[in-house]
Amino acid sequence: MGELRERGTTFLVVSHNMHTVAGFVDWVALLHDGKMTRFDDVFEGVREYARCFRDEDAETVEELVAEGKHIRFEDVKLDERVLRPGGEFSFSMRYDCTRAYRDVEVDIAVYTSRDPDLYFQATNRAYKRTIDFPEGQGTFTVTLKDLRIQNSLGRIVLAIWDKNRTEQLFWWRVPVEFEGVDHATGKNFLPVEFEVVDQRPLELAQPKRRPS
Repeated sequence: MGELRERGTTFLVVSHNMHTVAGFVDWVALLHDGKMTRFDDVFEGVREYARCFRDEDAETVEELVAEGKHIRFEDVKLDERVLRPGGEFSFSMRYDCTRAYRDVEVDIAVYTSRDPDLYFQATNRAYKRTIDFPEGQGTFTVTLKDLRIQNSLGRIVLAIWDKNRTEQLFWWRVPVEFEGVDHATGKNFLPVEFEVVDQRPLELAQPKRRPS
């Protein structure tokens, strides 16, 4: 296709492979629900294609549980829900305990539309971190750092249990969008270094100067 384009040949690419689309086309025509939309910015077209798979309730935060027998969570704040590779996402909330909870278990999960199983799941114990909620009021924050996901929709889930998982204290599911980087169509965006080493003899590597 690159050779055809170089010769000036006009061709039409019909594909669900966004890597091929992004690599060879000059503009995108997205056909969705019988309507065609033109994108002169190819990568905006690729991002809009991913958004077509959004569920009807994808914008709704599922606030399933926010209190236990002796604790209540309120004033929950969420970061921006459109994320870029390398970004972070946090839950921050106030709590009010009438009785202390010791060694609670904080379960975090990330689902994406491009993974059949959990993209990520871990509890605070995987990080060897003990978390207590003392009696009284305070603030609790959980931050997922350096998220490398892109070109996907997803959900970030936070659940908090008492020590033995006999009582659930908090459970929210938050829909998010992982935006893509131009010229990168995979589901992850990794830090990459590039280096060119010129191994020619020094006198050949240096540009020749013209006599003044």
